[in-house]
Amino acid sequence: MISREIKIFLLWVTLLVLPAAVAAEVVPDQFELVQVTFTGVESVPKSELARALTAQTPPFWKVWQSSPVLSAQDLEDDRLRIQQFYRDNGFYQTVAGFTVTVSGPAPVRGISVPPQSQKITGPGEPPSGALPRVSLTFEITEGPPVLIESIDMTVNGTLKGVDRTLLLADTRLEIGRVFKAAEYEEAKKNINRTLANRGYPFAEITGRAVIDPKVNQAQLSFHVTPGPLSVFGPTTISQEGTAVSETVIRRALTYEQGELYDASKVEASRRNLFRLDVFRIAIIQTGTPPAEDGGSVPMRVQLTARDRQSVRLGIGYGTEDKLRLQAGWIYRNLGGQGGLVTVSARSSAILKNIQVAYDQPYFLDARNHLTARAGNELDEPPAYKNRRIFTDVALNRNLGSNWIIRLGYGLSFNTEESVAADDPVSIEERQFLDEDTRISAVGLEVARDRRDDLLNPKSGSLLAAKIGVAPEFLGSELAYFQPAVGVRKFLPVFKDIILAGRVNLETIQEMQGSTFIPAFKRLYLGGSDTVRGYGFQELPPLDRNGEPLGGQTAFNASVELRFPIYNALSGVTFVDSGLLGPDPFQLEFSDMRYTCGVGLRYDTVIGPIRLDFGYKLNPPTGKDIGDFTRPDDIVGDRWRFYVNIGQAF
Repeated sequence: MISREIKIFLLWVTLLVLPAAVAAEVVPDQFELVQVTFTGVESVPKSELARALTAQTPPFWKVWQSSPVLSAQDLEDDRLRIQQFYRDNGFYQTVAGFTVTVSGPAPVRGISVPPQSQKITGPGEPPSGALPRVSLTFEITEGPPVLIESIDMTVNGTLKGVDRTLLLADTRLEIGRVFKAAEYEEAKKNINRTLANRGYPFAEITGRAVIDPKVNQAQLSFHVTPGPLSVFGPTTISQEGTAVSETVIRRALTYEQGELYDASKVEASRRNLFRLDVFRIAIIQTGTPPAEDGGSVPMRVQLTARDRQSVRLGIGYGTEDKLRLQAGWIYRNLGGQGGLVTVSARSSAILKNIQVAYDQPYFLDARNHLTARAGNELDEPPAYKNRRIFTDVALNRNLGSNWIIRLGYGLSFNTEESVAADDPVSIEERQFLDEDTRISAVGLEVARDRRDDLLNPKSGSLLAAKIGVAPEFLGSELAYFQPAVGVRKFLPVFKDIILAGRVNLETIQEMQGSTFIPAFKRLYLGGSDTVRGYGFQELPPLDRNGEPLGGQTAFNASVELRFPIYNALSGVTFVDSGLLGPDPFQLEFSDMRYTCGVGLRYDTVIGPIRLDFGYKLNPPTGKDIGDFTRPDDIVGDRWRFYVNIGQAF
C-alpha cells in the first residue's frame, strides 16, 4: 500500500519532468469562457476560491452580462492563484491543473502552457472570426494541511496588569488547528491591540512561523516588546477652517488626562468627532514615548472642517408610501458650538411635510444631546387624513453601558380631515373631524442598545420602554397616557445565518376629561414593518367595507431567519403575528393574526434593499367584519409583496 505522502511526492516529480518530455499542448490565444467547474475541492469554501480567480462566469441571474473573454495565460495565472489560495489556508502541498473543452479547435494562433497545468479537448474549427467557446475544469489535489504544533511567546521587558495567558488567548490560535498565515498576522494585531488598550501604546510584536513540510506542522512564536507603561498626557487641538468651540471638542473625547492609556478610548473619541458632522478630517495622534513606566503621552487632535453649508437630495420607493422625494439644506456649526440646523421637506403617498430641526451634541455635558423640531405636515395613511402643525424638543442622555434615557416635550395642533371607515367607531369621532385639537405631551424613554449595526444588525439586542402623557394641566385638549415596551434580539446561529426576533406591546388610554381616542391617535398594525401579508394599517378590526378601525392596544411579534445566498444577496424566512384590541390594556389572544413569508435582501451603503412576500395564515372573513351575506369569504387579498429599504426590524 503506497502512502498518501509518497503519492503526492510522485505526483510532484511527474509534474516537474513532463514539460521536458512532452510537447506542450496549445490552448486558444483567446476564447469565450462559458462554464467553470472544480474537482477535488473539499477543505476550502468553493465560492471563496472561485472569487479569487480571473476565470469567472456571470451568475445565472445576471442575464445581461456576456461571458468573459480570456487567454491561456489567464488560466495559468489562475492555476498559480489556486495553489497560493490553498497555501494561505494552510495547504502547502496542493497541486492544481485544468482541463479545457473547446466547442471548436483552437485558432491558428495560440500560446503554449506546460501540459502539467492543462489539458485540451474539443472538435473542429470554429466559424471564421468567432472565438471558440470554452468549458473549464480546475482539477485540484489538496494534500494534507499544515497543523499548528506549538505556540510560544516571549516578553522582552515587564508587563504590569497584563497576564501572558491573556495575550496567548488573544492570538485566537490553537494547537492542532490548521495554520493560516492571515490568522497568524491577525494574532499579532490582536496582541498589539490588547496591550494598547491596557497602557502600552508603543508595544512592538514580532515573531516567526516555521513550517516543516515533512511532517506538515507549524511552530509559531511571538516576541513582545511592551515599551513603557503610559498614561494620557495633555491634549492640544489644532483646527483648519471654521473653528468649533474647544469645550465641545473636549466633551467628545472619551479619555482624560492622567488616565491609563487606552487605544479603544482614542478610537471612540475619533468616532465622536466624526459624528458631529462638522469635520471632514479628524486625527488623534500620540506623542513621543515616555522615558519610564508611568510617564504621560501628549495627545494631539488635528481637525479639518467640512463645508459649512450643504444640500442633500434623495429619492426612493416603497410599496406603502410609493415614490419618496426628499430635500434638505444643512447649516453646520451654529454659533461655533457644533450644532446643525436642517431645513427639510419630504413628499410621499402617506406623508408630506416641511420642517426645521436643530441638533446640539454635547449640550452642557459630554453625555447630553439636544434636539428640537418645528414643522407642518399632512399625514394620510389608509385609516385617516390628518393635518398637523408641531414643535418638539428632546434631551437625550447617555447613561453608559449602552443605556440611553430620553425626555421630551411636544406641542401639536391637529385637524383630522377624514376617516376611512364609513361608520366611525363612535359618534364621538365626529367632534374631531375638521376641528383643531391641541395636544401637549411629555414623554420619557429608556433604552439599552447593544446591536452591532443599526442598519443591518447581526448580533446584540435592543430593549426599550417609553411612556407619553398628555395631561389637561399642560393645556392638552386630548388627554391620554401611552406606555409601550419593545424587545429585539439578533443571534448568530451558524456562520452568517442570523436568527432575529422582536416583541412590541403598546397601549393608549384616555384620561381626565377625555373619553375617546380619535383615529389619528389610535394604534394600527399591518405592512412591511409589522405584520407582513397585510397591507399598511389593514390588520383587523375592520369595518364592513374592510377599512381599518385601529385599536387602543397593539401586540406585534416576529421571528426571522436571515441567511446568505451570494455575495451581497441574502434571503429571509419569517413568521409575523399581530393583534389589536379595541380597548386599552385588553387583548384577546385567540384573535391573533399570523402571516409567514420569504424575502430577499441586497446590501447597499444605505442599508439592505428589501423584497418580502407575505402570506396570511388565518385571514379575516366576512363574519369578522359583520358581513354575514358572505361569512366565509376572505376579506382582501391573501398575500402581499413589499419593496423597501432596510430590515423589517
